Amino acid sequence: MQRQNPQLPNGCEVTSLAMLLGWAGYPVEKLELYEGYLPRQDFTETPEGWKVGGNPEEVYVGDATSELGGWYCFEEPIVEAANAYLQDQGSDWTAEAVSGLSQRQLNKYLTNDVPLVAWVTLDYTAPVASLRYWYLNENTLYNPYANLHCVVVVEHGEDGYLTADPLEGWQWVEESIFWDIFDAMGRRAVIINE
Repeated sequence: MQRQNPQLPNGCEVTSLAMLLGWAGYPVEKLELYEGYLPRQDFTETPEGWKVGGNPEEVYVGDATSELGGWYCFEEPIVEAANAYLQDQGSDWTAEAVSGLSQRQLNKYLTNDVPLVAWVTLDYTAPVASLRYWYLNENTLYNPYANLHCVVVVEHGEDGYLTADPLEGWQWVEESIFWDIFDAMGRRAVIINE
C-alpha cells in the first residue's frame, strides 16, 4: 500500500480506497478513481456571496486535486466509486459500508484478513470543526471537520491496530487511541467482499 501522491493532495478516502482495491487484486490509480468513479461536487457561489457545496454523505465535496479546494466524503460515495470500478473490471467483488460496528466486529474482520477503510482524524487527535463552512444544496449550513482523515486498517495485535496511512505509510496505532477516535468519527468503515 503506497502513500498519497501530489496529484491528489486531498482525498485520503480515495487514496485509502485505491489501496484497498489493490489489496483485492484490482490496482487502480487514485486519480482515475477520483476523476472517473467518485461522485463529487465542487463549490458554487450564490449572487449574495454564499458558498454552496455538496453533502459529504452523498458526494466528495470540493476539488481534491487542489491544495485548498478539497474537503472529503463519507462511506456511501466511496462504496459507489468502488462498486462502479469493480463492475467495470468485470469483478464479482463488491464494496460495502459496515459503519457502526463494534470493536469486536472490527477485530473479527481483521482476524479474517479483511482490511477496512476507516474514518479517523489526523494524528488521532479529537475531531475539530473547521472555521470554514458552506451551505448544502437544501440551504442547510454545513460545518465540516478540519482534521478528518482516512486510513486502511489491516491488522489487530498486541501493538494495537496496523494501518496503511496515505500520509504516514505503515503505522501501528495504540488500540485505545485508535478506537476512541474511530468511535468519535462515527465508526465509519468500508470493506470489499468477494
